[in-house]
Amino acid sequence: MKIFILFFSLLFANCTPAYNNIIAETGNSYMISVTDFGAKGDGKTDDTKAIQKAFEASRKQQISRNGDGKGGRTKVYYGSTPPVKFPHGTYLISESIEFGHYQSIQGEDAVIIPSDSFKGTAFHGVGWQLKIEGLQFVGFSLAINIDNKNLDAGQVIIRNCSFLSNLSCVSLSAKSSLSVIEQCRFIDNASVLIVEKGDKVVFTSLRSGDLELYTADLDGSNVKQITDELGYDGGAFFSPDGSKIIFRASRPKTEEDIKEYKDLLAQGLVQPTNMELFICNADGSELRQLTDLGNANWCPFFHPSGEKVIFASNHESERGFPFNLYMINTDGTGLERVTKDGTFDAFPVFSNNGKYLVFSSNRNNGGTRETNLFVAEWKD
Repeated sequence: MKIFILFFSLLFANCTPAYNNIIAETGNSYMISVTDFGAKGDGKTDDTKAIQKAFEASRKQQISRNGDGKGGRTKVYYGSTPPVKFPHGTYLISESIEFGHYQSIQGEDAVIIPSDSFKGTAFHGVGWQLKIEGLQFVGFSLAINIDNKNLDAGQVIIRNCSFLSNLSCVSLSAKSSLSVIEQCRFIDNASVLIVEKGDKVVFTSLRSGDLELYTADLDGSNVKQITDELGYDGGAFFSPDGSKIIFRASRPKTEEDIKEYKDLLAQGLVQPTNMELFICNADGSELRQLTDLGNANWCPFFHPSGEKVIFASNHESERGFPFNLYMINTDGTGLERVTKDGTFDAFPVFSNNGKYLVFSSNRNNGGTRETNLFVAEWKD
């Protein structure tokens, strides 16, 4: 296979549009602010109803400008719904906020947090010409759930958003070459997984006393333990059809290794120097080891076909370095080296259509410790 590499740097900018109050018109531009519907943004007041009212007002403006919601609604076009603005602040919600078609949600470095009694999904709805920008989502089971089986006929853009300490970040119910997630930050999330089925998340937890894998519904209910063997299980991803889970794990066997693992775990630490890939069904059945290469084999990700897995490994390195990318069939055959660099290549992710591969690397960094993202055109 051949890959053609294009280099780009990470951008972490936030959008800071300036709007007028409630609904303002400048030419064809309409804008709605959640604060004009009663949202406080003080991190204490429950802003759920105010935010939902602002979203609903935006959708009503779409109907009134383009028709009566029946036959006359045929003139709706992308961007025709007034954008909903979140001014700078921290907005507490106690229920999931529903968005609609043609909705544009724009924040001025605004933070969305759940109430103590609510840890479900922050925003949900049918994504059709949807844009979400400049928001920070902190502490949810799922930040954004987009339920649309025909996403490829529309466009979804999530840009300049931050995701912190969420169980999962974004869920799409179908593949879409027109869905764009860019210039976003992901920090301390259990999973940044985009689940095409849109009904489950997979995550690592210490709740049993060991680092095991669990699945749950998007609202955090129906938690099911997937693994139960001593060792560090993590970095899990669903297959494209949601039927299987790939992950990396350590499996200490000797008394010395087991003692070292437990002693480190008691300090909240792990030593991820010996890890192999494992694969199982989404319910945890038919669990099996996929690799037996030695050293650290980790950050696996499914090829869109669901028949292959790409991952990072240092199994050919005598010093434990460098790390390169490899691909293997899901039956454990056909191991193939993908990159041949002398530094660090890891965290590979395919585009949904399989045409591109993005990964992180220390290459071309001028001898510094800088890690950047690279995009490769993928040729099977």
